[in-house]
Amino acid sequence: MRSVSLRARLTRTPSHQRGRSEDGVDDRWRGSESSVGVGFVPGRSFVGRVLESGWEVKEEVAKKGDWVIGLLDVRKCGALQEFVIVDRHRIYKVPHPRMRNPTSLGDDDRSFGDRPSFTPDSRDSLSSRSVVSGQSPGSVSHEAGYLSPSELALLPLCGVAAYRAVRTFVAAFSSPTLTPSATAQGPLERLDVTPRSPNAHENGPRRRALVLRGHDGIGAVAVQMLVGKGWRVSVHASMPSFSDPEEEADYMKQVEDRVRSWGGEEVVFDDGDVGLLGEEGRRGAVVRVIERLVADGDAFDAVLDTVGGKAIWEVSERLLSGVGSVQNSPAKKGAFGSLRKRSSRSKGQFTTLVGDVPERTIPSAGDHFKAGIRSLKNSHKDEGRNNGKVGYAWVSVAQDVDWDGDDIRESIGAVLRLALKEGIRPRVGGDERIVSFENTPSVFVEGGPLEDGGTIVVKVVD
Repeated sequence: MRSVSLRARLTRTPSHQRGRSEDGVDDRWRGSESSVGVGFVPGRSFVGRVLESGWEVKEEVAKKGDWVIGLLDVRKCGALQEFVIVDRHRIYKVPHPRMRNPTSLGDDDRSFGDRPSFTPDSRDSLSSRSVVSGQSPGSVSHEAGYLSPSELALLPLCGVAAYRAVRTFVAAFSSPTLTPSATAQGPLERLDVTPRSPNAHENGPRRRALVLRGHDGIGAVAVQMLVGKGWRVSVHASMPSFSDPEEEADYMKQVEDRVRSWGGEEVVFDDGDVGLLGEEGRRGAVVRVIERLVADGDAFDAVLDTVGGKAIWEVSERLLSGVGSVQNSPAKKGAFGSLRKRSSRSKGQFTTLVGDVPERTIPSAGDHFKAGIRSLKNSHKDEGRNNGKVGYAWVSVAQDVDWDGDDIRESIGAVLRLALKEGIRPRVGGDERIVSFENTPSVFVEGGPLEDGGTIVVKVVD
């Protein structure tokens, strides 16, 4: 099985040349990167069985017959095919998945038992901004201990980036006397994001984060991780174009119920790509949402950007440096705390997964240089001279090793433990988001399910 993720149409090869498999592909393969010709096979994330392993691969890593999940290099991809050669540093062993109904392509396939259903409270959508409640902070709707094959296929794609991004939030708001590795016991404990880790808000009010496109893909996993850390999480959700008001209302309610099941606090819908078409229009809609939050005086401590673009950083910096939350006790679920201007020593953290140029999936040296300068200028390290500056971090999908030295394999292992023990899950969706291998070309179309951070699972073998 493979999982595919794209936020815009892949334009490098015609649809009949695309590969097969159930894996994750990043959608930003466009623009200057579209010169790759015949032979490119999309797909990054996968779950499958080891047929052969090299002599340097130890048995504890993987051996013949083991089931593994993995994440391929974004520079090459190639998971949409029956057989994949993958480096041992990019895979992790998983329990043997057991499908409940092998003939079904839907989300009914389960491993390790049946998942309990979640029935959300009935709630009307009265505006484009809605507060959701119904679960205690730190709760998730999934029962821990099992993953479906579709979830396993999506887990590396959505989980690794989300995990690394949340760790930047934990580092930004941790004690300045401790380094991330000061209490390290392993890749998960080094900056633990599980509900069992020390409460990140025990010395003050619960912090508040805004996750862009947090209703799906990487953002959805990040929302669950932040909720597990005790954060108040607001979710931005993109709004497709609907001709029928009832369809729009149904869509909004589905998103609200989904976010509520993860423990999120509110959903902020944008106005769609009004005025501009394509990715630029969708990015403009996100900017307008954040500008509205700035005008309303909303308080946020962190923003997770899954959209990309310099305009997103600039408006988010204004949001984070303007006001802050000062409530001294947990608010009623879904309620807002009182607001005040941020003090000169208070922090804000902006973390992006995309950078300033979303069309350039593989960052250039100039991109890294600009991001590094911005990060240094907005560092939290010098508390005495922070002056309310907003910290900046870029977790690129192209980086193999994170800032704390963990490679892809170690990050996948940490995410897998979170999934098995704490119930954090990637969003799979319904039957329309799980396709057979022969129907894979149909998802690489303009306006398809891969836009706006969506994902697709492709079944190579039934």
